[in-house]
Amino acid sequence: MSSKASGKEKKSGFSKKLFRRGSVRSVGSFMSRVLKTLSTLSHFGSELHAPEGDKDDGGFTAFKKEGKGSVASDDSDCGGFLGRDKIPGVAGLKNHGNTCFMNAILQCLSNTELFAEYLALEQYRGDQPDDEKPKTNGVVQRKGGQDRGEVTEQLSGLVRALWTFEYTPQHSREFKNAVARSAMQYRGNAQQDAQEFLLWLLDRVHEDLNHLVHPNIRASIKPPIEEDDGALEGPSPPLSAGSFVQELFQAQYRSSLTCPHCQKQSNTFDPFLCISLPIPLPHTRPLYVTVVYQGKYSHCMRIGVAVPLNSTVSRLREAVSRETKIPPDQFVLTEMYYDGFHRSFCDDDDDLDIIQESDSVFAFETPETFRLENIRSKRGSLLANLNQNNLKYGVDSSRTPSFMQGAMNPASPNKNTGCEKMILLICNRACTGHQGRRFGLPFVLYLERTVTWDVLQKEILEKMRHLLRPGVYIQVGPFSLRVVGVVGITYLLPQEEQPLCHPTVERAYKSCGPGGPPHVKIVVEWDKETKECLFGHTEEEYIPDAESVYLHREQHHQPQACTLAQCFQLYTKEEQLAPDDAWRCPHCRQLQQGRIKLSLWTLPDVLILHLKRFRQILQEQGSRM
Repeated sequence: MSSKASGKEKKSGFSKKLFRRGSVRSVGSFMSRVLKTLSTLSHFGSELHAPEGDKDDGGFTAFKKEGKGSVASDDSDCGGFLGRDKIPGVAGLKNHGNTCFMNAILQCLSNTELFAEYLALEQYRGDQPDDEKPKTNGVVQRKGGQDRGEVTEQLSGLVRALWTFEYTPQHSREFKNAVARSAMQYRGNAQQDAQEFLLWLLDRVHEDLNHLVHPNIRASIKPPIEEDDGALEGPSPPLSAGSFVQELFQAQYRSSLTCPHCQKQSNTFDPFLCISLPIPLPHTRPLYVTVVYQGKYSHCMRIGVAVPLNSTVSRLREAVSRETKIPPDQFVLTEMYYDGFHRSFCDDDDDLDIIQESDSVFAFETPETFRLENIRSKRGSLLANLNQNNLKYGVDSSRTPSFMQGAMNPASPNKNTGCEKMILLICNRACTGHQGRRFGLPFVLYLERTVTWDVLQKEILEKMRHLLRPGVYIQVGPFSLRVVGVVGITYLLPQEEQPLCHPTVERAYKSCGPGGPPHVKIVVEWDKETKECLFGHTEEEYIPDAESVYLHREQHHQPQACTLAQCFQLYTKEEQLAPDDAWRCPHCRQLQQGRIKLSLWTLPDVLILHLKRFRQILQEQGSRM
């Protein structure tokens, strides 16, 4: 592609073949040119003196200081420096409402040398005499009530004021008012997106410059240029001639679509003013789960696992299973805090975002008897299916070993009775009125549905035997049993002959979703004085952390670092079209799920990069600079 400065120049970069245009003009000593020109147009020249030949190696004019400071400091709310010396172009902008997004963009443009020089020196006016330029005390005024070119005029005056120490809040106020008159979305004092404002402002300046420089020519946007030849050995398609904004900021990227069948490539060239780069983010997040292992007395350990972002509870169950070696269907995931049980988590379509890193999640391992019965149940179902196939194809069942016939015969007295038992998750709570606090480690019971109240309380006390004070022995539990997981507060009464057959227990049992085994959560509530007498101080139960907790904490909590090159690699990563976005290949004449890849075909003199700091979930959300 032709260049104004140095002709055709090829560059190797982000795409296979990348051309870079030459600068619109040499950057040179920007500040020297601006200050030298403006010194004759304002009081700036009377305060700073530039002796001939007194220049530094960088081309900047060296100004002689008067006394101890060069310019008196104006420490007003317009953002002046607190020191006595001022630096041209370095000044704050006053907020007029929530205009921090606007001020951030203005500061970026004011410190973009080529653009700031073009505006501050009003080079867009060409040979127009200075006395025809509408300005009063450094603030641009509207002419005849017309707003054509007003935004650019106000922007020019604002940049000029920043570089001549003439800025006052009136400049930014007039600019904001001009913007509000040109775009309804910027009226009022609401916060807006900085990147959207930058693109709007550049587009507006582009239109204004076409009006100011060529008032009889209307700005037009050409459609993208499409090419079917994948080679494209020649130069890139030229950009349409436009304003200074296009010459300075605009370039092209190439979108290449490759057919997976014939490998033909179709290319589309589109202009851009800004590149929104995604930031490589971790694909997992840590969760910490307290595992309640089975044994004569329960023991717990907290583990750390990494789960994918935007996944379901089933992925958490798989991660816990890999870490603990417990089969996924042999533990219950639930939530428990100081006051007892809360939610239970099932492997449904619920997003894993319902569980946060700070949540207290427990995984209760099922008893060994339940696991054995579950294995026998699965084996019996398999053998029953085999028996039906034997009958279907006329196989003699007399050849089946005798130890297998019981499992294959549904009417056999050895039929699995695991469905008549129930898994109970138990935790203890010391209560005073309506207030209570959990104590001791939780545990699991696996009991027949028909057990009596006496058997149930003896099983609970047996699991708590190691917590009793020395010399204390009880056979009757002075406690209450509360069922969790149903509407309201329901207690099981000692008068119940078979408490686990209570309708409340049945509803809680049937309310369990898919995933872990069905269960019922029961809180054993003790009077606080009775608890102190029998168990003493047991609130502080120590739960050790596995090594995985430290590993995942260190891995995920350290600051994530990435390079700009990694952002570009992610931006230009090849992707395959979804089935709904299938594309009709012009060579195959059939719908194909092609592979699409973006590449930068040309680069502008000033490349604007926008970093997408926020993750997009479910629906498109605007990102802020």
